[in-house]
Amino acid sequence: MAGEGVCWCLARILLPLSFIIGCSLQYDAISLVYLALLLVCPLVPAPTRRSWHGPLGSYLKACLIITLLALLPMLCFQIALFALPPYGHFLRKCDFLETLLRNVGLISLEQISILSAVFYFASKLLPAVITAVVFRECRELSRQADGPEADIQNGGGSPLFRNSREKLQKDGLKYCLVTVLTLLALAGAAIMRPSVTSAVYLLTLLGAMTWWACLRTLGRPFGIICRLLMVFSGLHLAVVYTYQMQWAQVYLDHTSLGARLGGLVQIRVTNCTGDPRDMTFAETTWDVYFYPLVIYALYYMLAFESRILINLRIEELSVTVKDLLEV
Repeated sequence: MAGEGVCWCLARILLPLSFIIGCSLQYDAISLVYLALLLVCPLVPAPTRRSWHGPLGSYLKACLIITLLALLPMLCFQIALFALPPYGHFLRKCDFLETLLRNVGLISLEQISILSAVFYFASKLLPAVITAVVFRECRELSRQADGPEADIQNGGGSPLFRNSREKLQKDGLKYCLVTVLTLLALAGAAIMRPSVTSAVYLLTLLGAMTWWACLRTLGRPFGIICRLLMVFSGLHLAVVYTYQMQWAQVYLDHTSLGARLGGLVQIRVTNCTGDPRDMTFAETTWDVYFYPLVIYALYYMLAFESRILINLRIEELSVTVKDLLEV
């Protein structure tokens, strides 16, 4: 059985990484579900011996059910192709039906390259397997809460956990660290790809830095702004991801004014002259590939920043920051 530290790494690092891999290897509607689970991940509490019966347990159960259900369309479609011989005879390259099914996440495996087959199955199987592992370990961790040593391991009787001043100092350190990382993520999202959407990040950054430079505390109002900006960045990431599908790039070229103003970048290109099932990356600069990761990093930090600022009282926050500066 894993401890809290191992379960924290599984839930906070390995699980989001599996969803990122599932989103990155294939751009389709099924993988878009993994993106939704990825966006919910920083909103749930960290795994502890007591958090299983709350939002964390519900989230992991939903992840397990959804990732397993995501395998059913792929399995049923392959059965249907074998049941209607010859295999995949009604799918013609880049016609309407083939394009529609491919954007959903259903493809024919006839004469597919080995690398494309590995990408296709890994994008569907890896999130399901890792979710099952994380689900099992976090569930086993919750069962330790009923053990006789649970109170000792949780620090329930330790004076350290009753020392409000040390707790405030810990919250103040967390506040400073998360705020700095959030501002750095805002700066990265603002300058990497200039657009109207990045202007929103830039204006928020300038306002927060100006307020902080005037020796004012970024309190609950900034936490509410972070929560709203988190929703904006999540929608931005979903739009950028959806734009990688073939139909979106057909109707809106990446060189058009609308795409550039909206901060839409082309990462994947569908090659209808070759095999449209192959993962073909656009020949572009390095910042295009890192841009979605920077947006998600910003989303991740905004989730923690807003949670800290909304839950902490401004009086306590001012005291803890002052104590940290005097150390």
